[in-house]
Amino acid sequence: MVAGRYEQQIKIIGIHLAGTNTKKSAIVRTSVQLSRILSGLPNQYEFQVLKDAFAAYFPQLPVEPIETGHQWRNCISPLFWEAFTPDLGATSYQDSDNRLLEALNDLGGAHIFCIDTPLSLPPCLNCNLICPGTMECPTNTVSHMRKEWEFSKKIFKKMRLPQPYIDRYFEVFARNHFEKDIIPTGLEFEAVMSSSRAPLTARGIRLAREIQSRYPHALILETNSHASTIGWALICGENNVRYNLYRSPTQGAKQRAQILQNLETFRIAVRSAGIHELLLNEIHYHLEVFLAAISAQSAWGLLTGLVVINPEFLTLNASSPFRGWPCIPKGIISHARSKISE
Repeated sequence: MVAGRYEQQIKIIGIHLAGTNTKKSAIVRTSVQLSRILSGLPNQYEFQVLKDAFAAYFPQLPVEPIETGHQWRNCISPLFWEAFTPDLGATSYQDSDNRLLEALNDLGGAHIFCIDTPLSLPPCLNCNLICPGTMECPTNTVSHMRKEWEFSKKIFKKMRLPQPYIDRYFEVFARNHFEKDIIPTGLEFEAVMSSSRAPLTARGIRLAREIQSRYPHALILETNSHASTIGWALICGENNVRYNLYRSPTQGAKQRAQILQNLETFRIAVRSAGIHELLLNEIHYHLEVFLAAISAQSAWGLLTGLVVINPEFLTLNASSPFRGWPCIPKGIISHARSKISE
């Protein structure tokens, strides 16, 4: 990093959230040292929206577009993995949410919390209009969802209409621009209010409010650990990552170890030296801890301008650009046919 410039250490906690009746939630504490924040958004208005959002949380750090010539290696350190807490489920005297919040407190809190569940609802669930139907809906969000449907019909004629009562703009966009390019990985973008995801969505939104009340100055990000795992692997040249393989009880640890090794080789992340160093070598043995670490890595990607941000999304929800659009590394769009910042 550049000598003589103000630097700040930012603490980041990645949270992998599982069902309330399981013990599969986990958190990982990390940190990063940086002198400026980089944005991959070229448009002046969209860049200003992002800059203003960052200024509310990190007023002393300048926000600059990558086009200024500053590469992230000159102004930001790798992400340092420092500690983790696995198996955060309910006990006989404490529910799973309170136990997780207690674990966050034990780790000292953070400047940024990354939660790998949806943190916003589909547009219909926040709407008070007399409904004219999806095709006639006047809201900007549903209008963009219809536009994505029109785009997809040119390729797949049997694409169903968007369902804004179970889907968000992100999921509709991701199926068009990400999913088709990573079909071999086995990853799909499921509706946030589907029967399997709705309880987790509700838990994530409620937990985010609770964390914000306890840490009012913290930035809370929505992430997608599974999409990010594939994205970071692609950035590091790992082209054979498979959703069902890195999650496998028998073979998953080997592929997860390779992904973490590649992140360290590229100096994107490193294990902190110290009393936790030997323990941190075990990250890949625990799928949930691994996913929490990848969730934290997404915050590092946001600070370095290496995540996907759809400029149209910022115009829809400028008051909270970090919820409703998960931070996913740009490796996932290597071959995407999309209007997004690259």
